Amino acid sequence: MQGLSFNPTSPATIGSVINIQAQAIASVCYRAMRIKINNQVVVESTTGDIDLDFTWNTVGYGAGDQTVRVEIASTNDPNWTTPTFQEAVYTLVQPSLAAPALASPGNGELLPPGTDVTLAWNSVSGATEYMVEIWGGQFGGEHAAPCGWTASTSCHIGSLAPGNVLWRVRARDSSSEGPWSTEWNFTPQ
Repeated sequence: MQGLSFNPTSPATIGSVINIQAQAIASVCYRAMRIKINNQVVVESTTGDIDLDFTWNTVGYGAGDQTVRVEIASTNDPNWTTPTFQEAVYTLVQPSLAAPALASPGNGELLPPGTDVTLAWNSVSGATEYMVEIWGGQFGGEHAAPCGWTASTSCHIGSLAPGNVLWRVRARDSSSEGPWSTEWNFTPQ
């Protein structure tokens, strides 16, 4: 085993996305490599690559230490009986900010053709800025951030093409980002 690295490094707030990279020694013969978080396999590769990358979305994990383990099975170990491994502890902490509560348009709302859309949410205590993500409809699967980080509790979108649109908001202060709000949807017709 050559290395196990995290970006960002520990600790991080719950809801963060952590990039995990494991690297094996190129001269060692092995049949598979996998990454486990809290003893659950999250990714496995049998291609013989010496690098294994995993994007870990920490939503749903609790605060505290999480065990991240990379295992490599040799060509003589078809059942993961005696893998070579490296283990690290990654700490997750509660975000200091709450998730914003969405206000309008209402969840599931149908909008008449040509409606001028402004997304609105309630302020979060301690927050200095907010980020809106919107996708679906004319955005397809791409998540857009139409207003970037803004101090406002609204984001003007304008009129949208027909189709179901999803959106969410997160807050940040000078030192951290809070969790995403629940996802709401609306449908311009």
